[in-house]
This record gives sequence, structure tokens and C-alpha cells, in this order.
Amino acid sequence: MMDLVVSMGQGRNIRWWLSVALTSVVLAGCGSGDPASVIATADAEIAAGKYGDANVMLKKLVQDFPDNPAAR
Repeated sequence: MMDLVVSMGQGRNIRWWLSVALTSVVLAGCGSGDPASVIATADAEIAAGKYGDANVMLKKLVQDFPDNPAAR
């Protein structure tokens, strides 16, 4: 019976990994977008206080479009 109980720390860890997985799925879809839409999405993430997500989006944008000045 004790094996079925998830401690509070384990619950946080599971939620963290689920959010990482969800962010990865969302960012995988961003790779095919145009730079303007990715920048707009990153701006929305910044406005929502999700700086880490925006940072990952913008770094990927620079990798995908290294010659695009808007990406930098």
C-alpha cells in the first residue's frame, strides 16, 4: 500500500518532468515556423513570466536561422 503513495517531493519531480516534456513538444513544433511567429510566441512567454521557455525558443531560432537578423 505504501508503494502507491506519492510523496510531495516525488509529485513535484513528476510535474517538473511533465512540464519539460510538454515544453519540448511545443518547441519541436516551433522549429518549422517562420521567425516572426517564433519571436511573437517568445514575447508572449516573456510576458507570462516564462523566461526559460522563451530563452529556449530564441536559442533554437538562432540555430535554425543564423543569417536572420531578427533572430538575433
